[in-house]
Amino acid sequence: AGANRYRLINWTVTGDVTFPTLINRRLGILSNISYPFSSLGTVDYEAGVSVNTAGITPSSTGVSYGQMIMGTSIATGQLLWNVSTDVTKGYEGSFSTSTSIADHGKFALRLNDGHWHCWDLQTGKQLWVSELSSHPWGIWGIYGVSSAYGLLIYPQYDGVVAYDWDNGKIVWRYQYVAQYPYETVYSDANYPFYQSVVRIADGVVYTANDEHSVSNPIPRGWRLHAINATDGTGIWNITGSMAAGGVADGYLTAANRDGYLYVFGKGKSETAITSSPKTIANG
Repeated sequence: AGANRYRLINWTVTGDVTFPTLINRRLGILSNISYPFSSLGTVDYEAGVSVNTAGITPSSTGVSYGQMIMGTSIATGQLLWNVSTDVTKGYEGSFSTSTSIADHGKFALRLNDGHWHCWDLQTGKQLWVSELSSHPWGIWGIYGVSSAYGLLIYPQYDGVVAYDWDNGKIVWRYQYVAQYPYETVYSDANYPFYQSVVRIADGVVYTANDEHSVSNPIPRGWRLHAINATDGTGIWNITGSMAAGGVADGYLTAANRDGYLYVFGKGKSETAITSSPKTIANG
């Protein structure tokens, strides 16, 4: 609508009703409101609030030292609150805005101090700062985050960590230790988990060992992992440099660096072995 004049449009698919289907399908605008930002932001649709962030960058340095966090009603377009992290500390800038996530009426963001910081979506009040899972590799992780079953789930360089949305406490940490000497440079022989795509379904977290910048040959022992989302125990894993893809109808897809797409499904619950009761005459 012009410079710095944005509209948030609420639309649906509509059409002419005939039997037994809908014809002449088209977009139907239900409503539109003024909106303070050029993008929707990170939304909790149940809470009806979206969050946009912006770095605080002093002109003297050109480096982001802090973060502005702004909550907006997606029903009215009203800016509900605007808070900032402590710019004087120097490490409360955003690790990556792609770690922004909104769920359970809260907004969480990973900052450069290695902790998750959480704010109330309605008021902007800071609710908690998470525990630090480990040092040094626990402060570095993927450019992404997932939420499921009341947990914030995050793969990092020394495992996969689940945080409680209520208080930021660590619920579980899944690690996979190298089976071969000198196959990983990370502390305690941990293999890194570095995949922004984490698939979660039926109480299981699917992710894989990977690196930010993979060198060749690819390290031995990297695997695709299925992790119990409740307690963080391993359910199964399989060798391969894979990336978890779509999961639906009891099947999981995974692209492997060998050039093939693999599909995994539930196997039989038991193996039955039978033999013929007949005696075979010899000669």
